[in-house]
Amino acid sequence: RFSIFDMDEKPLTVKFFRITFYDLDEGPHHTSREYIIADGMHSEDTAKDTQVEEKKVHEGEKFMASEVGSGADNPHISTKLTDEQEERSVVLEFKDIHHFDTTLGSTKGHSPRNFAFALHSALACHQVKLAITTTVTTSTVTTTESGTTAPAPFLLWIQAFALGAAVLAGWP
Repeated sequence: RFSIFDMDEKPLTVKFFRITFYDLDEGPHHTSREYIIADGMHSEDTAKDTQVEEKKVHEGEKFMASEVGSGADNPHISTKLTDEQEERSVVLEFKDIHHFDTTLGSTKGHSPRNFAFALHSALACHQVKLAITTTVTTSTVTTTESGTTAPAPFLLWIQAFALGAAVLAGWP
């Protein structure tokens, strides 16, 4: 059971929650097949050419490996998956939850299995390269009769640049 609490350890209900399970694979000859059974989820997401079989079971939805894998093909960075790693991943989405039940297991076999997960969607999130540009501006300082200096126009440019950088970074 996964449960969500606030900082005061009180139950917290979240409107939307995603968890990605990675590297659902199996041992040789269809042994040690990894699976996940999830109850109460809103939806799931898999790659277009998924290697994960899905079926309804009395406990919820069952996601089971269908291809042989080893530790050598395990993902190391959850935001930089190969096509094969994406095809062996499943994202579970929940709405308005405080907790959810998930069973992790494998079928009979002799190959050791491990389970990796992250609390984001590896299939919906991706990295985008942004071009770095440089802008040169000139500014004018105005002196009034009393000798005080008026704000230079470059301060407005700096504020606009900072706002643009914050928006690109995903703020707020």
